[in-house]
Amino acid sequence: MPFTDLPFAEGGPEFPEAPTQPAPIPVGLLASARKRALGHAAYQIDPEIVCQLPGIPPGSQSAIVIAEAATDSIPAGRVLLRFWMDGTWPSVIAGLPMYDGQAYEIVGLDDLQNTRIISTDGNPHVLQIQYFSYL
Repeated sequence: MPFTDLPFAEGGPEFPEAPTQPAPIPVGLLASARKRALGHAAYQIDPEIVCQLPGIPPGSQSAIVIAEAATDSIPAGRVLLRFWMDGTWPSVIAGLPMYDGQAYEIVGLDDLQNTRIISTDGNPHVLQIQYFSYL
């Protein structure tokens, strides 16, 4: 039976019957890893230049980064910032988009050190950053 012939919202080959239990949680290295907060920063993005994450504490292995719109900006649905984690410089039209209140997790010291961020509208938006290590 072709995929298009399946009735809408009624099972399918992967779920002929509705699941009765949640999927099992894998027991592995990452599943059992615990984080410990190492430090934090509130960083105002300079609207004139490409910026990096500030003050990465020794031992950091990840960070949660949340974008906050500058006071005078009107962010509703607009991209505030763009970033790359491979050391490439983003531009106002190229890079992963960040919206007001959006959170990203950046994992790995290399990615933390190589993250580059730019304001897309010339406003000094703020990044709230929490750095972590794994226990």
